[in-house]
Amino acid sequence: PSPPIGLLESSKILDSTHFGMKSVKSEILTILAQKTLNTSTPNKSILLTGPPGVGKTSLGSSIASSLGKKFTRISLAGASSTSTLKGHRRTYVGSLPGKLIDAVISQDSLEGVIMLDEVDKISQTGGVENSLLEVLDPSQNSGFKDDYLDVPVDLSRVLFVLTSNDHSVIPKPLLDRMDVIHVSGYTLEEKVKIVNEHIIPKAREGTGIEVDIEEEAIEFIVKWYSREPGLRNLSRLIDKIYRKLTYAQVALSQNIPDPPSLPPSVTSSHLPDLIGRPLYDSTRLYSSTPHGVAAGLAWSSIGGSLLYIECSKLQGLSTAPLKVTGKLGEVMRESVDIAYANALRVLEEYQSGNDFFEDSTVHLHVPEGATPKDGPSAGITMTTALVGLALDRPVRDDLAMTGEISLTGKVLKIGGLKEKVMAARRAGINCIVCPEGNRGDWEEFDEEITEGIEIHFAEDYRKVFEVAFMEEDYATSG
Repeated sequence: PSPPIGLLESSKILDSTHFGMKSVKSEILTILAQKTLNTSTPNKSILLTGPPGVGKTSLGSSIASSLGKKFTRISLAGASSTSTLKGHRRTYVGSLPGKLIDAVISQDSLEGVIMLDEVDKISQTGGVENSLLEVLDPSQNSGFKDDYLDVPVDLSRVLFVLTSNDHSVIPKPLLDRMDVIHVSGYTLEEKVKIVNEHIIPKAREGTGIEVDIEEEAIEFIVKWYSREPGLRNLSRLIDKIYRKLTYAQVALSQNIPDPPSLPPSVTSSHLPDLIGRPLYDSTRLYSSTPHGVAAGLAWSSIGGSLLYIECSKLQGLSTAPLKVTGKLGEVMRESVDIAYANALRVLEEYQSGNDFFEDSTVHLHVPEGATPKDGPSAGITMTTALVGLALDRPVRDDLAMTGEISLTGKVLKIGGLKEKVMAARRAGINCIVCPEGNRGDWEEFDEEITEGIEIHFAEDYRKVFEVAFMEEDYATSG
């Protein structure tokens, strides 16, 4: 095999293939440095986890280039049998070795880099997890047995790089055998730079069209056509623009009747003719937050998003004090019950004469009812919406919040904060409340993510109340 490349050259390779990602590159270089100093130790597997389209697969290829080793990708999406990795016994007709031995043969090396893609999408039945445990465990993979070969193969010097969109669904014993590196989505500024420096030059090369896309048009595309954390859809839109420009040029040269115009440069006014009307008309459901509504921040495997909680008083009698809609999962429904209990306590402490909840049935709804939702991090948002309804007071317009709430009002740490903050920035939110337990995460974020954000850390709900309703003192008013 080729000797490892120096850290400076490795850093240049990572910078040339991926923009930004400072913390991700730092973690990768740390692993490479360890391999440079001690090449005899078994490799520990790396898991790159993050939303689709952020460059996890290409990062694996860059790691191989940095190590001077060959790279092979194996997709595990939908894998439901151990034979995917370990092959079939030779007693079966048409039996073949597994994909791991195929990769080793194609590389002609037992020291290459093998990517196991989409590990979070393997079938929960069929024993694939057990095979992966054997492959990834340094104490076992030195004697890996493919069912077809039926002889031990030493895979301890192979570097396995795995990818996932949601690492929380990966079984704990499997996760314990990997170094987890979180790959987050891109900010608006990063997307604009990547489009200018990488996507547009590639599209020009593929079409031969030298027309520029103005920076304001790129920003318009990112804001109103392509809000996903990754770059796949954004790249498709840029390619579509250049295909339309190519058609315009060919139509003009061949005197086709009523040819489309070929602008000297593409501005936002040209976009409807090139890629259709904008997919989004607003980043926020409410420009001014009404009483009984609060903005939360949600996270899923495709990134962060704004999540509104709406509460209203129902007319007429009902046997239940609370009606809940919005296709909520079991954990989120439990959060509603805990939020209701906290709202009762807050109302008693802040305005003891208010009997709103005693005489009212409340309807709590989470918009986008066709989308399943679950998780505990909307606890403080639900509590705030309920309290705002009871007090007949609106939450400040520029505020979004995230945090689990306990039955005694403690605000508990949540995950996915970086993606949630980026979603808030996209929506024009400039004030965020999050748990005190996430302060360390915030301090590690790059300045371009935190710039312009007024952040508040809450240990208990009192702090959330003070920020949401702009109260300096959470005192009983009687």
